[in-house]
Amino acid sequence: MLLPKLDNLYAIAIQIAAAQSGPLSANLNQAVHAQVMNWFSLADPEVGSNIHNAQISPIAISGLLGRRRAKNMAKAGDLFTIRVSLLQGSLLSILLAGLEESQSMEPLASISLDRFPFKVKQILAMPGSNQLVGSAQYSLLAQLPHPGQDLTLRLVSPTSFRQQGYVQPFPVTQTVFGGLLKRWNHFTPERFAWPPIEWTGFVTGYELKTRSVYLKNSPQLGAEGIVSYRFPDSKQARLAHCLAQFSYFAGIGRKTSMGMGQTRLKT
Repeated sequence: MLLPKLDNLYAIAIQIAAAQSGPLSANLNQAVHAQVMNWFSLADPEVGSNIHNAQISPIAISGLLGRRRAKNMAKAGDLFTIRVSLLQGSLLSILLAGLEESQSMEPLASISLDRFPFKVKQILAMPGSNQLVGSAQYSLLAQLPHPGQDLTLRLVSPTSFRQQGYVQPFPVTQTVFGGLLKRWNHFTPERFAWPPIEWTGFVTGYELKTRSVYLKNSPQLGAEGIVSYRFPDSKQARLAHCLAQFSYFAGIGRKTSMGMGQTRLKT
């Protein structure tokens, strides 16, 4: 089923609690991804399949967010959060329907992440209910005034990019904003699309560290921290600020549906 290109973007938070005490897997990104895909498929198997097979994913998913105890232990009742961003607004109702279906099927709204049981506690979808939750419109983001030449992004999960057949973690201007523009144009209504451009902005500073996350038993290296950019061209500066706001939903770089590339605009 081909979903319409709506004007809306959403980010929701699903709060879950450990149903027992015990050790958690060190990395649950892949299990979180599988659970979110299961919710979509419960509501609409065709949509779930389309998301799974999409070359450019219409969703971005965090890893399991929350405080880990020593040695990755969890106690029954410990709270965690899964954040799901939707670049196609029509996916919100499908995801919520899948969550509702899952809670009606499973005892006590339970789910399992890599064989560790959790209970779904609440679903936060109202903007302002949580710092991870938000909504926007492509039309409004495209018209936002920009505050100047400079902006800073915070990479809150490992972030990397495919460039000339290789994977590299440093967030250079072309890979960050070129990738965001490609994703924006793929999902925005056509009247808000931007033509491809050759970015002339540059990195002005960074505080980054590299960290690996395991996906399919393979380490994926990425950068975390802050990186600042300057765009001397006023048109590019305006577009860069638009895309930086968009990155709150889209993430940047590779494997954003498996917890990588989670991004915030630093103000």
